[in-house]
Amino acid sequence: AVVSTQSTGDSILCSETCSKLYNCTLQHACTKICGASHDHEAKDCPEQVQFKFRKCRHVAHVTKACGEQIPKYLKCKHRLNYTSTCGHEQSRLCSDDEKCIHPCGKPRPDCGHPCGKKML
Repeated sequence: AVVSTQSTGDSILCSETCSKLYNCTLQHACTKICGASHDHEAKDCPEQVQFKFRKCRHVAHVTKACGEQIPKYLKCKHRLNYTSTCGHEQSRLCSDDEKCIHPCGKPRPDCGHPCGKKML
């Protein structure tokens, strides 16, 4: 907001904290200076928030600015315990591919070849 002084016609910028809300899902309060030029679009919201990965819905191990997209380089670090297609009990990070690390000689269900090689 700008206030004009009557005597000189000069403009004085408001130095109070902005009282508007960002247009983000959580409607965070703006903390910028009222007189400074800024927007209140969702993409501009700087508030740090927890988030879930879209693919797996696990909560991320880091926070991000509310208005930011989830960075593509971030991967889910949630540990999964599962049974692989060859029947072995496995553990992996959610973002990693399923790969059996136990050689056993059993026929693989997908192709029939023996599971005789450690697949890392």
